[in-house]
Amino acid sequence: MTRESYVVVCHGCRGSFDAMDTTWCSCLVTERSLVCPRCLGCFCKAPAAYKSQLWSGAPRALWNRKFEERHGELALPENPAPERVLRPLVLVVDDERTVRRVAARLVESLGYGIVLAGNGA
Repeated sequence: MTRESYVVVCHGCRGSFDAMDTTWCSCLVTERSLVCPRCLGCFCKAPAAYKSQLWSGAPRALWNRKFEERHGELALPENPAPERVLRPLVLVVDDERTVRRVAARLVESLGYGIVLAGNGA
């Protein structure tokens, strides 16, 4: 069985690459975008028309990757036992899962431990 490919042109550097092989950006946004492996720029700030064209022609497999990236991370990790938490420690409390997910990404990228809560209780 052959692997599907989807060659796109980067909106920034104009280089072409296979969108099926690239990674997601590390931007602190609700919906992350693809990264160009040539210039390492992401598509978060690309013009809306560019993003629309990219996704309108995208194969089902890329849509599935996007769905998994967006919804798969909503299953936030369980809080670790107090003796295993990396220090310094940040407590993030918010009733919206998406906000907790983005905050967790930021806090962990700074090298801090994190404990998540959906409410004050």
